[in-house]
Amino acid sequence: PAAQTTVAGLEGLGITIADNCTADANLVVTNTETSTGTCPLVITRTYTITDGCSNQVNVTEIFNIGDVVNPTFINFPTDITVNCDAVPTVASVLISGSDNCTANPTVTFMSETGTPSSCGYTLIRTWSVTDDCGNSITSAQTITVLPAQSPVVSLPPGLPTTLTYTNAINFTTISDATYSNVSTGSCDNSGNLIGVLTSNYDPCLGGTITINYSGNDNCNNPLSASHIIVVTPITPSVSIFSTLGTVDINQPTTLTATGNPTGGTYSWSPAGSLNTSTGSIVVATPSSPTTYTVTYDLFGCIATNTIFIAVNPLTVAVNSTTICNGDNTTLTATPSVPGGTFLWSPGGATTQSITVNPTSNIVYSVVYTLNGVTSPSSQGTITVNPTPVVTVNNPTICAGSNASITAVGNPTGGTYLWSPGGQTTASITVNPTTTTTYSVNYTLNGCVGTAISNVTVNAIPTVSVAGTTICAGQNATLTAIPSAAGGTYLWNNTQQTNSILVNPITTTSYTVMYSLNGCNATGTGIVTVNPIPTVTVSNSTICSGESTTLTATGTPIGGTFAWTGSANTASTLTVSPVSTSTYSVAYTLNGCTSNAANGIVTVNPIPTVTVTNPSICEGQSATISATPSQNGGTYIWTPTGLTTSSIQVTPGTTTTYGVQYQVNGCTSAIATSTVTVNTTPVLTFDADQLTGCAPLSVNFTNTSTSAGTSSTNVWSLGNGAQLNGNSVNYLFTAGGCYDITLTSTV
Repeated sequence: PAAQTTVAGLEGLGITIADNCTADANLVVTNTETSTGTCPLVITRTYTITDGCSNQVNVTEIFNIGDVVNPTFINFPTDITVNCDAVPTVASVLISGSDNCTANPTVTFMSETGTPSSCGYTLIRTWSVTDDCGNSITSAQTITVLPAQSPVVSLPPGLPTTLTYTNAINFTTISDATYSNVSTGSCDNSGNLIGVLTSNYDPCLGGTITINYSGNDNCNNPLSASHIIVVTPITPSVSIFSTLGTVDINQPTTLTATGNPTGGTYSWSPAGSLNTSTGSIVVATPSSPTTYTVTYDLFGCIATNTIFIAVNPLTVAVNSTTICNGDNTTLTATPSVPGGTFLWSPGGATTQSITVNPTSNIVYSVVYTLNGVTSPSSQGTITVNPTPVVTVNNPTICAGSNASITAVGNPTGGTYLWSPGGQTTASITVNPTTTTTYSVNYTLNGCVGTAISNVTVNAIPTVSVAGTTICAGQNATLTAIPSAAGGTYLWNNTQQTNSILVNPITTTSYTVMYSLNGCNATGTGIVTVNPIPTVTVSNSTICSGESTTLTATGTPIGGTFAWTGSANTASTLTVSPVSTSTYSVAYTLNGCTSNAANGIVTVNPIPTVTVTNPSICEGQSATISATPSQNGGTYIWTPTGLTTSSIQVTPGTTTTYGVQYQVNGCTSAIATSTVTVNTTPVLTFDADQLTGCAPLSVNFTNTSTSAGTSSTNVWSLGNGAQLNGNSVNYLFTAGGCYDITLTSTV
């Protein structure tokens, strides 16, 4: 189909256009377009140029559109290595292509090379991608397929798992490992693998011998195996035997050491009292108690052991003792070697033990004689202590309380034992429920004194205080009620009466202590202070004639509401004021009422708007203006959707437009404007001749339906001349082609 373009558009393509009679702007240009082929695509455009005298000329423009860019692959598979049972099928591989001109270039599987084998093989798969213009590329994927089964490696039989150190140093020759695979279709081969022996052990610590076998089969698959032998370490030990465990001064004894395993060497210390410091048997002659150490060395692995030889000195010891005045005691002499005789002083007794009852401190001495040798003298002291005196207090307590009883011993420095209870301190704490007697034994230097304490127990009174609840700012009275009268009161706010008046600002505990016969009781009363709640009310803005809901919010929640002038107790109130009004509400919670809060409902008037009603001719535009009753709002016109105070319209026929005006959230009624469209007259005229030789006189006559009415007619003759009237005559003096125009205004 033909399309219309402009002269300027053609001249922009490099085409020069000129006409002797018609100006460029009045030339009519149309064009048609045909296309053939795909690659290349040939587009032919033909332009037809017509002047004012219907003369025409054709101009042809040809486009050749080709494609030389190769397509590309999308999602092409990468090279992979898989087991023989995991080779992907060609159908499972999804590949697409991309191209600059062709939306979906064609992807084609080309070929697959490679022959499956149980020894492993390689597949090469090739694909191509081709666009609609025949541009094409190919690409290949390599799939390496592993063999189905590798040979089995067998270690030589008889390899030990454990060796001693002695056997390990002689273990140097090993047999080869073998490998074979006789499964049908696999790498059919067998052979030997040479072992490499690696030793990593110490005679004292042990370790391992590792035999590693490695190589490749006929398919070049790597083969490996290993065997580990644990080498046990040498752990020598040594024992010592002595003919005597205890000797007298300068008495010899034989020490014999036995090492295991045998074959090592021995060394002894200390060497000063030994006949030799090497060898398994030595003779020791100690002059004092001595510990002998033998060291056994086997292949550098060391074991040690010790033996203690005691040496008996000739001594005698006597015990000392402490008694109370009037008691007996026994002193006993203990010699280092039995079999001798004793001599005591004072007294001259010759028995090993003596029994005496001195009245004051005294020292006894004894000497011991054995085989003509006399020991040094030894002393035993008898300390005679006096019987101590002890005193105690007699406390009075309240039932349920503790009493402290203190015993004072004289002389000081002794120990205490109480009954009942078995406590051993000078002071004890007790809590009997009734009056009770306690006794204490005071022991000093083994001598005992006794005293008695009586603990008197008085009953404890009780006292109670009833709590109360008030609102913040109010007073409360608390009263203490005791179990028995006659006592005194002390509150934690320092008041000392049984009833007190308080006004706490928060919930508070009040404690009273009631004292009777030295015993105290406490009672607590809680004054719960409920806070004065608060309330807020939302404000609202409405248009005249509307309703709104005010919402009151009480804090804390859970209370009730009271609106002024309304029986409503809910948190919301729906109202319809005719003018701006204030509403009040109070909030009550736990018997406490808040201050009133106010909510304001602002009532805005509904605006009005007026519009103009213009008249226009066909094809002309009209401006419609809206005038509101108050400024500052917004407009919405129908059917145009415009939002300005004035709009410009170009209706083809008489049309009605509406506008609404909104200010402060209130919207006016729709105001309508009618734009009257007057019909444009249709003009026709005649000329008595259209061609001739210059000078040429031509009569022009207005033949329009509006001719002869009250219209104004203006003739433009194409050469700058203008005439007025229904019928006019003009003399053309110069040759040429003239466009005649009649303009009529009704």
